[in-house]
Amino acid sequence: MKRIYEDAAYRREVGSYWETTVAPPRFERLSGDTIADVAVIGAGYVGMNAALELAETHGLSVALVDACQPGWGASGRNGGFACMGGSKLDWTTIRKRFGDEATRRFFAFQSDSIETVRENLSRYVIDAEVHSNGEVQLAHRERDMETLRHEAGFMESFFGVKPRLIEKRKLADEGLSSGEFHGASEFSAGFALNPLSTCPGWRVQ
Repeated sequence: MKRIYEDAAYRREVGSYWETTVAPPRFERLSGDTIADVAVIGAGYVGMNAALELAETHGLSVALVDACQPGWGASGRNGGFACMGGSKLDWTTIRKRFGDEATRRFFAFQSDSIETVRENLSRYVIDAEVHSNGEVQLAHRERDMETLRHEAGFMESFFGVKPRLIEKRKLADEGLSSGEFHGASEFSAGFALNPLSTCPGWRVQ
């Protein structure tokens, strides 16, 4: 199978800001036979969390392997946001297509994931340079602001949470002044962090 991305995407080190703040891990290449209850292939966030849950919650021995290093791909190259995942579909469409129960479960799953990250940082005393609270969605067009208003109303009535709407005239007060924006919506779930510092083997210098 041919690689689907450019060569730069497969480099071990990409020279990101995150890499300047932590020391790279030093893991030995796996050789010979290894015995474990479960083998987890891929040491990104999903693989790491799966290995942690299997070991801590179920008491299983786990071999976590990766072709390069923990957090090598998107897990260590993202923008550093622990926030709601989002979807191509808006909440109204999700509810219409999948029903009330599945929609609430999807929302709760994302919210719980944020708290899992927060709890792991605290439990393992990881300095992930955490800052900020929540996330802001910006309206690039006037009709986008109407969409944010509608979504805020839906979230308040359906989930019981209320995003804070920021009108265009108030953006400057929030440090978001720009002729490109027509308003914004702030939701309190989530925070920012250094993504590489959460990977095993990486340590803040």
